[in-house]
Amino acid sequence: DGAPATNRLAIDATLATLPFKDAKARVLEVFEPAYLAALLARHGGNITRSAAAAGLTRYHLRELCKRYNLRDTDNEPE
Repeated sequence: DGAPATNRLAIDATLATLPFKDAKARVLEVFEPAYLAALLARHGGNITRSAAAAGLTRYHLRELCKRYNLRDTDNEPE
């Protein structure tokens, strides 16, 4: 398709056999926690700065962190 190899996501044969919705869910299961962990690390664990950099609300970022058990967000303000 002309896209550089570095811009392509590696898709294994098993993933390609799934319906699109299921394959997408599996990719997101890997991508989201890895992205969020790197984002938080880049901003020293600061939710406000991380959310701003990612274009997310603080609430949404906190919910994603809870989903992937990335950090304790129970004592943080909404």
